[in-house]
Amino acid sequence: MSVAVLAFVLGGVLLLTGILGGGFEVKELKIPKVGGGARVLSAATGIVFIVVGVVTADARPDPAPPGPQVDPSPTYASPITFTVEDQLGDRQISEKVEVIIDGQLKGTMSVNRDYRDAVLTVTVPHPGRYSYTIRAVAYFEGLDDEYVGTGQGMINVTAGKKFELEAGISGNTWLVSLTEKTS
Repeated sequence: MSVAVLAFVLGGVLLLTGILGGGFEVKELKIPKVGGGARVLSAATGIVFIVVGVVTADARPDPAPPGPQVDPSPTYASPITFTVEDQLGDRQISEKVEVIIDGQLKGTMSVNRDYRDAVLTVTVPHPGRYSYTIRAVAYFEGLDDEYVGTGQGMINVTAGKKFELEAGISGNTWLVSLTEKTS
């Protein structure tokens, strides 16, 4: 039993003695009848013990769980960067791409006939596995309307790694993905 619990229980018994004047039993503890002065002293001492019990219970640190303590989150010296590259595709007039990593917009890339390549540098807190979402809008030769593309997936990121956008049309759906650049 901790000191805080013991002080709180003793304070409760003393306060009860002060209020009732004694003459009661709690388990194996018998409290005799006490006079007026002893009742006031018992109640005051009981309040002090209750306050001490509450204060020491709040001031104690939480006990450590049993077993060895291991920090589950690795620490890294600094954030890392990687790049995402985009190129104007065959029959494309222009393309605008939003790159979202772990739910955060990291940047927008635009390519067109004058600027056929784009590179986006992305910063993340540490190496590891990240989710991505790609939202793209493009115009193609021979099509009057914009073509909307989207894609989602996971990438394994280390410092300096390069990814490129790949797209494919399946029916009326334009699927866009990030793939690791090998060369």
